[in-house]
Amino acid sequence: MNARPAVSIVITSYNYGRFIAQAIESVLNQSFRDVELLICDNASTDESADVIARYLGDERVRFVRHSENIGMLENHRFGLREARGRYIGFLSADDFYLPGHLQAAMDYYRSHPGVDVAWAGYVIANAAGDIVDGFYPPLHEGPNRNDFASLLVNDMYPCFPTMLFTRELIDEAGAFDPSFVAGDLEYVVRLAALGKRFACIGAAGVAWREHGTNVSGNRYPRSGDQIEDHLKLLEKYLVDENAPLVVGYGTGIARMLENKHLMLRRANAELAAQRETEIEARKAVLLERLRRYAILPVHRDAPEGPLVTVIVPTVGNTSCLASALRSVAAQTYARWEVVLVSDGGPDLSHVVAALPCAERITYVRRVHREGPAAARNTAYDFVHGSVVAYLDEDNRWDPVHLEAVVAGLAGGALAVRTEATLTVEVQDRTAPDGRRDLIRWSSVFAGANDAYDPYLAHAVPLNAVAHDFRCYQQIGGFDQSYAVLEDWEFLVRLQAAFGLHAVAAPTVDVRVRPGLAQQHFATCFGAFAPSIERLYNAHLASPSGTTAEARMAHFRAASDAASHVFAAPGDAGRVETFFRALAGARKTVAVV
Repeated sequence: MNARPAVSIVITSYNYGRFIAQAIESVLNQSFRDVELLICDNASTDESADVIARYLGDERVRFVRHSENIGMLENHRFGLREARGRYIGFLSADDFYLPGHLQAAMDYYRSHPGVDVAWAGYVIANAAGDIVDGFYPPLHEGPNRNDFASLLVNDMYPCFPTMLFTRELIDEAGAFDPSFVAGDLEYVVRLAALGKRFACIGAAGVAWREHGTNVSGNRYPRSGDQIEDHLKLLEKYLVDENAPLVVGYGTGIARMLENKHLMLRRANAELAAQRETEIEARKAVLLERLRRYAILPVHRDAPEGPLVTVIVPTVGNTSCLASALRSVAAQTYARWEVVLVSDGGPDLSHVVAALPCAERITYVRRVHREGPAAARNTAYDFVHGSVVAYLDEDNRWDPVHLEAVVAGLAGGALAVRTEATLTVEVQDRTAPDGRRDLIRWSSVFAGANDAYDPYLAHAVPLNAVAHDFRCYQQIGGFDQSYAVLEDWEFLVRLQAAFGLHAVAAPTVDVRVRPGLAQQHFATCFGAFAPSIERLYNAHLASPSGTTAEARMAHFRAASDAASHVFAAPGDAGRVETFFRALAGARKTVAVV
């Protein structure tokens, strides 16, 4: 094959003779035919050479067998130098492409000329090559996503074997850094630091084979290579030059670093103990950099006011979600964006596309449902605004809500709250949005002039709260170990650190159904009482000085009221009683 091919696929291999035939065939059988397959064998001692020889009759195949093992990364670097294609991809000999992957990738590049690197999802195969599990990337493409920070927060979410790189991009970025054991993350972070734009094709393109001896398997954390790679990655890229890219992401970056350290402790306690002092010292330097970067200006606000990012988690209740998003679109305050996170629900792309405000929504789909705390934490990686507000898919805002919170923040407060009503509704296909109101109460939650103790009662709904993005930088996001009441726990920390300026305007409508039907709390009711007890134990030394007797009384009242909700699921009044008990608000006259 003399002409320059469109695509070069480099397969690197060492003693993977039992797998490599499937890898080779998955490339040669692609519907996209303008391919060079370069196989770089690292002096294998098994049957690899004999297996590869069966495919050398195809003119698209080139085979290089090193006389000695030059190492995994150097083998990659060799393949990179030898590849002749305009696009270059890397495939491990134990993995294989799914049908149509190369055609889909090339089509995507042609239709998205602004994308530098496209990647796809992957599925998991067993040692025999049978697909046993599907996995699709949790972070789908969103406009203007900060991939540099997102990679440091979420680890290697792009699937490296699915990527195709232009020769020009590789020439600009250089080859793999040989000081890293697993160099794919470092390489992708390097591209992100250069400002390259990544995009997810969406569909799975590669099968990743799990066979117990994978380079990225258990031996990676056990050997200490994983934490070493991660420390070197942050030491290399967490520098002043890149500081503007990580402003607002410090908590997530620190959390990922701690997770990598924890993985070493669990995988190899003896090695972890030997390296503890050295690792902690390096972590301290990196955390100090993050603290220094955290005080940089987050965003430059326009003269007409700050950009507000509205975080909306959803499980796919499309009728409620559309109503919630329309209440955002109806805001009198104009500078807002929405980060919509689907928490393990169906693909809502069609729902988002049909909304009149679709161009202002970043849609992120999480594959596995982990609850509203995880969904909101995912959303932080896509925040562009200097102000963050929250709206759940069941609830609605009054048109002046954002105008009210922005005005409240303009006085110097970093966190504000408005007032909220509680509406009990039922599903009714004949009513607008398929929902009919039964009754509304105006004073279930604490009013602007009511004194309440956040360490005792959940008096303010999260959807009535907005805060400066720097609050998140300091206190972190939602505690994902709370199945319920994660919003209360977050608000306790928020108020302890910044206070909560009250705005006397009822701008939020919290909407529930009798028996809390089809709502998150009902599915996690068993975690309710343990969550209150845990929250109390976490804040025993509360500044308010709440007595143990008062806490126990509130705990019993809220727990009893919650159990009564499910004892009579058609009784709307019991829902109101529960929310009053949880909020600790006094009984007032209901508004019909």
